[in-house]
Amino acid sequence: MKCDYAVNEFDVDACVDYRADGFSTRLAAPTPAGIDIYFEIVEGAIFDAVLPHRNPFARIPLCGMTSDYNSTEHFGIRNLGVALNNRIKMQGFIISYHLDRWSEALTGLTRLVRDGQIKYRETITQGLENAPKTLVGLFKRENNGKQPVRLT
Repeated sequence: MKCDYAVNEFDVDACVDYRADGFSTRLAAPTPAGIDIYFEIVEGAIFDAVLPHRNPFARIPLCGMTSDYNSTEHFGIRNLGVALNNRIKMQGFIISYHLDRWSEALTGLTRLVRDGQIKYRETITQGLENAPKTLVGLFKRENNGKQPVRLT
């Protein structure tokens, strides 16, 4: 359902459900020429599944490791040899190191949302008392899009 929404509402070329069986195999169809840039925010099994599809000299901005947030044991990277063999560049990206550009980014992104060039979806929870349950639901993938909590 989320893939249909992404393709039909967000106008993406293709969407592959990472939770469905055969993710890595199905990822090959919409990326026949390989992947040059992959924005990594999940890590774990998803990252490992994507690595073999990377092109030589591909780039990976590393921004998060959400797959390990609720884990007691770190998954690690099992296909790291692909990065070496394909001379892939990986670099950490931490937003707080770029706070000097926050105003510029906020202005530009606001304009893109207003003009319909960036679309988004959100599931709004009412009341601060529901925030803990909402946070747990976020990690269980019970939301659609961003997950704000409205305080009033």
